[in-house]
Amino acid sequence: MFFSKDEYKHRINRATKLMKEHGFDAMMVTGDFSAADNYRYLSGHLPIDFQQNFARPHIMILTADGKAGLVVLETTAAAAKEMSWVENIRDYLQPFTITPLEELIKELKLQSAKIGCELGADQRLHMPIQEFMKLYKKFPEAHFADCTELIWDLRMIKSDEEVKAIQKAAQINYNALTTALSNLKEGMSEHDVINAIMVEHVKEGANRPPFSQFLSTSSATYRAGGSHASRFSGPSKEPLIKGDLLFVDTGCVFEGYWGEFSRMAVIGEPSQDQKDKHHRAREITQRTISEAIKPGVTSEEIMNYTIKLYKEYGVDESKYLPFIQHPFNHIGHSIGLTSSEPPLIQLHNNSVIKEGMVLAIEPRINEADFTYHSEENIRVTKNGVEYLTDVDKGLFVGKTN
Repeated sequence: MFFSKDEYKHRINRATKLMKEHGFDAMMVTGDFSAADNYRYLSGHLPIDFQQNFARPHIMILTADGKAGLVVLETTAAAAKEMSWVENIRDYLQPFTITPLEELIKELKLQSAKIGCELGADQRLHMPIQEFMKLYKKFPEAHFADCTELIWDLRMIKSDEEVKAIQKAAQINYNALTTALSNLKEGMSEHDVINAIMVEHVKEGANRPPFSQFLSTSSATYRAGGSHASRFSGPSKEPLIKGDLLFVDTGCVFEGYWGEFSRMAVIGEPSQDQKDKHHRAREITQRTISEAIKPGVTSEEIMNYTIKLYKEYGVDESKYLPFIQHPFNHIGHSIGLTSSEPPLIQLHNNSVIKEGMVLAIEPRINEADFTYHSEENIRVTKNGVEYLTDVDKGLFVGKTN
C-alpha cells in the first residue's frame, strides 16, 4: 500500500459520495502492466511485472455503498492481498475472460445496476474490448455507462498525502534540472543534457524509469532546420555553441505521482535581449499564478488574464496566437497520477478551479529567435496558491570553451 489506510478510506468515501451524486450504483476501474491509474488510486494495488504488456487486466468494482472486489492475474494475487485494502480478491489464469468478473458482478448484486466505466476523454479500458462487450449480453438489464466526469471529479482534488508525493517528485525534477543545467558546457547536445537529467532523477529517488518524459529544443536544433515544435521529435545531437539557448521540459514520478516543468539555459553569458525576453516569460507565468489563480475562477478567466498580461508586456498577438485561435492551446494543466490531467487552462473552458487542485502553469512566447517558456507546479489553496518547488530564477548559464 503506497499510502495510509486513512487515505484510502478518504478516497472511497469521496468515490461513494460522488457515485450517488452522479447516479451510479457502482464503478468499475481497470489497469494492466502498462498503466493502472484509476485502479491503483482506489485499490492501493499496483500491478507490476517484468513484461509491460496490455494483456493482463486487473479490475476493481466499487459499489455506492462501499463494497468492493478485485479481479487480478494469478501471479499478482499475493501482491494484491499485501498492497490493497480490498479483501475480496479473485484471480484468473491467462487468457483473460470475463468469467471471474461476471461472478463478482453477481456476488455484489449488480446484475441490473448502473455501472460506471472508463469510456471517456483521457480514460482507457484495460481489458480486451470483445470481453467487455460480452458483459452487455451477460447482463442485459445492467447499464454500463461512462463515468469519466466522476473519475476526474474524484482525482482533480489532491489530498495532503498526494500533494506530498507530487511535491517530492517536483523537488527531484528541480534538483535534477539544476544539477544538469549548472554543469552545461559548450559542445554538449540536448541529448547529453537529457541523459544527465535522467541520471539525476534516478539518483534523487524517482520511481519511474528514465526517459519517462522529456521535451527539448535548442538554437542548435533551429540551425539544423528545426523549430520549437522539434521538442516533440526527441533530443538533438547537434553540439551547442556560445550564445545558444536551450529549452528542457522534464518530469519524474514519486510514489505514482508526477512533478514536471521546464527550465531554460544559455551557453555563455546571455545577451541583454535574451535576458529580457526570458524575464518577460517568467513574469507572465508568475503573475498569472499570483494574480489570477484562486478557488472559484474558471479556466477561461485565468486564460483571459494571461492574455491581458501578454498585452501589458507588449507581446505581439502573433507570438501567442495558438492560445487565442481554434483549437485553443492551453497555458496550464493539472498534474497527478499522469503528467497532464484535466482541467486544461484555455479559452472556452469553463472548468472551475478548486482548492486542492495541483496545476502546472506554462505560458510561452514564440519569439522570432526562440520560444521562451517558464513553467511552475503549484497547489491551489483556500486563499490562493502554494509553489511546490523553487521558482524559476532565470536562465542557467553554461560554460564556454
